[in-house]
Amino acid sequence: MLAKHVNTTLLRCIGSLSILVAVLINTAAIELILGKDDSLSDGTEVLVWAFQLYCFSIGIILWFTKSRRFLTSFVFTAFFVPVIAYATLLAVELFLTLSTPTSYEKDSSLISVVDRSYQEQYFPFTVQWLHPQYLFFLPWKQSTIRDANNDVVSINQSGFRGVTPEDKGEKKLAFIVGGSAAFGHGSSSNETTISGYLNQIQGEYHFVNAGVPSWNSGQELNRIIVQIDRYNPELVIAFNGFNDAILGSQREEGDGYPILTPESFELLEEKIGHLHENIDDVKSIMESPIFFPSTRYAIGELKADLVNSVITLLSFPKPEISKSKEPTTISRKSTGDKKVRVVAKEQSILSKLAADEYTKNILAMNRYLHANNTEFLVFFQPFLFFHENIPSDWNQAFANQSWSSFTFDLRHFISYVTNSTESTGVFYDFSALFNKYKTQGLTVESVFLDRVHLTDQGNELVAKELVTILTRNGLLSSY
Repeated sequence: MLAKHVNTTLLRCIGSLSILVAVLINTAAIELILGKDDSLSDGTEVLVWAFQLYCFSIGIILWFTKSRRFLTSFVFTAFFVPVIAYATLLAVELFLTLSTPTSYEKDSSLISVVDRSYQEQYFPFTVQWLHPQYLFFLPWKQSTIRDANNDVVSINQSGFRGVTPEDKGEKKLAFIVGGSAAFGHGSSSNETTISGYLNQIQGEYHFVNAGVPSWNSGQELNRIIVQIDRYNPELVIAFNGFNDAILGSQREEGDGYPILTPESFELLEEKIGHLHENIDDVKSIMESPIFFPSTRYAIGELKADLVNSVITLLSFPKPEISKSKEPTTISRKSTGDKKVRVVAKEQSILSKLAADEYTKNILAMNRYLHANNTEFLVFFQPFLFFHENIPSDWNQAFANQSWSSFTFDLRHFISYVTNSTESTGVFYDFSALFNKYKTQGLTVESVFLDRVHLTDQGNELVAKELVTILTRNGLLSSY
């Protein structure tokens, strides 16, 4: 009989130790070790909970184990299960790592409905490069610029595409700031961007391309103060708006981020948290494959989907800010339906928050530049879905991107900015610019590559419109 029993006191001590480990190794303790200000990712939390459950189970079972035969089987199982689980997670990590698309493939905003011939040439310029002054920027180190530049797109050490300020000769100096549309993403050359065409159409100003993909007005304001103003330009044009509007549309109440937080900042924050001298090595280890970061992310996505499914199934109350999945049913003229009025109010508020920040930024640019005797104008860039006669296959290509909801928001955004800047006369709405050309046989396919990026012909037409407005305002002689 003695051979069939074990030392229960020893087993209970080991079981108590296992339970203690489960209590101590929790999400709060891991956050403290890693030095993170906010919570762990959902995937990491799930794995921590699984580890705690495993330790609790071992502790409870050891407390009630009395048979040596059962103990032997249990020890074998307790060792075998985590080995198999870890091997499985590593296999999943390897699969996810090898099958993960490049950043260009991930970004649905770059998906085109027409065949784009220069994806490979633009790829290095779609990457968010960390920069000491601008947070995110174009390639800025000499070796990186040298590797990125090609026969379609090239920048200089100062981050300007094509011609530089030093090339101006006797001409007046002008800059164009903005995001990827101002940069000329998708154009066939440096000369077929908006700034390139401006330099071909008129000869009074020397236009320098200072556009940076993914930038919003806050980053543009920063660059004007830090860099562009030092060149003493006579004119600065902002060709922007879309990135500000969509960043505002994507924000959620209470997420802790400012309304115009730069694109990709949340990914950077997730990777780094905050800097701490003693935890850099720990964080780098946590991002290594042995801790399966891709798998943790995938598990987090599954957790979020499961929670949403349960909420839907049980009909739990929805958050205060609802997210309509059928925004096309919303009518700004409707006053009889309570639900329509609530949704419209919510979207108007979200748009107003983003538009207010955008307005403050462009007015700050205007004040700063005028104080230095520099003329300043802002043009809201053309947007595909504000144009008529969009082909059905184009609408279908963007059907899964919730553009109906964003289009509704964007109308509020532009209306707010227009009213708020009316007294300054600096803001021009180009969002539906190409509709004026439809009587001339112009099609949206000939000017748009996707929802905001333009073809060479689209860039040329924008440049001509800019010259017309500059001439009308007395900033440019007749050409």
